[in-house]
Amino acid sequence: MSCASMKLPLIDLNNLGENDSPRWESTKIQIREALQEYGCFEATFNNIIPFELRKSVGDGIRQLFDLPLAIKLLNNSHKPLHGYIGQNNFSPLMESIGIDGALSSHVVDTFANLMWPDQGNPTFRGDETRYTIGLFTVAKEGCVIKTPEELVNEDHPLLYKPFDYYKFINFTTTYAGRASLDPLKEYCGA
Repeated sequence: MSCASMKLPLIDLNNLGENDSPRWESTKIQIREALQEYGCFEATFNNIIPFELRKSVGDGIRQLFDLPLAIKLLNNSHKPLHGYIGQNNFSPLMESIGIDGALSSHVVDTFANLMWPDQGNPTFRGDETRYTIGLFTVAKEGCVIKTPEELVNEDHPLLYKPFDYYKFINFTTTYAGRASLDPLKEYCGA
């Protein structure tokens, strides 16, 4: 399937009911299938997160990305694709800011003080730029990702050798990784 014709599954997370309801079970199946096929999905959840909170988060993200480049570059990391990423030849129209440990109030306070050291939160201003929030979970450093042995057999051969997630991410930032049409296969294909 070409990228131009690919459309992510849209999964409605509203009104799921109790954990054992038929709607809940059906939604779990949809999520599993979407993750197996696409690795992600688009969710609708208007009844779960109030509009005011979604608007506030959107305004905060806009405020963050409106900061001068020199300020955003202060959010750096030794891990590839963490910290501030943006305004480069590889992805000229995309910016991203990763906050490792964002569930810790100390980490969030440290990040806020790094981005807005003196003035606190400046006023918001609107524009037509589209912002997206991506929540990701990644393996711990040193964790080796591998296919469970019980899933590999004659009919379903091993496609990828075990690999360290961060070493793979490092590979994707090299010339060979960026030039590859299939970096995962090139890095650890069986």
